Order: sequence, then structure tokens, then C-alpha cells
Amino acid sequence: MAGRRRKVSGRTKADIREKLQALHDELRKGVRMSATYTVRDAADEWLANGLTAVSAKTVLTNREVVAPLLSLIGAAKLRDLSASDVRKALGRLAENRSTRAVAMARAALVRAIRYAEVNDLVSRFVGC
Repeated sequence: MAGRRRKVSGRTKADIREKLQALHDELRKGVRMSATYTVRDAADEWLANGLTAVSAKTVLTNREVVAPLLSLIGAAKLRDLSASDVRKALGRLAENRSTRAVAMARAALVRAIRYAEVNDLVSRFVGC
């Protein structure tokens, strides 16, 4: 994010100070966290680049497993994703999918988020 100014806003001075402190912490850690980076972006990047040592069939299986979950929370900003968001989405999946399918979708989501974390695209392990 070199050369770009990041802005924060809040209802109170304390809110603004807290957000500025979090932003400064991210910058010190070298995190390149984008405000527009979504859960779908993280999953797509993980599927394209994070599964290099596996077969094409494994990549396809992971893509198919995570697709229903992405239809529910894929548009969410990764930096704003909460455990509650993930729990609700998994609950909705469980209404018409097997326990195994829900578990596999959650595992794929966790791996995608961890991939983003390792590549400094998110500052902490969010969501799951």
C-alpha cells in the first residue's frame, strides 16, 4: 500500500484512536490488508496458488466443497468476517447438506483464510 493514504472514521475520538492504532499495528507488521479483499478473493487465491502440491482432482473437489459456502459469505470483506458470520453460514448449509459436506466446507474456508494470513493479506486469523 505504498503511496496510498488510509483513512479511518468513527463516532467518537476513542473509536478513531482505536482504529488508527490497529492500522499502525498492521503497517508495522507489514500486512498489505485491502479493504476490498473478500472471502471469495481469498478462496480463489488459495485454490489457484495454495494447492500446488496436490492433484487437479483435489483442487476441483475443494472448489466444489467451498462453493456453497462462498455463495453465502463470499462477498463479505475478509477483514470484517466474524466467527458469527461463519457460524450462521455453516448453519444454513447444514439445513440441506450432510454433516461431512459442512465440515469439508469449513475446513476449506479455514485453509483459504490461513493462506491469506500467511501471505500478509489479513492481519489475524478471522472468522472460523
